[in-house]
Amino acid sequence: MALSRGPLFSFPFVGLDVTVSNLKFSRDFTLEAARLSTYEGLNQIVKNQKPILMEPVMKTEIVLPEEMIGPVLSDLTGHRRANV
Repeated sequence: MALSRGPLFSFPFVGLDVTVSNLKFSRDFTLEAARLSTYEGLNQIVKNQKPILMEPVMKTEIVLPEEMIGPVLSDLTGHRRANV
């Protein structure tokens, strides 16, 4: 649950494992309380570590009609931060 949405644009964590090795609880302990406290603890740790977003890099060739070059280039360079 906690790793399915990261702090950067809500993308999930990849290649990260977390083990809770020590958990102290009171009489009114519930599984949901354990999940929430683990989630909050993980969020605090991640915020202090300054995570980075790893974006995919790919080389591609696009074939399209000449009248579509403008809108496609605009989308690639403006919205998708592509290098053309």
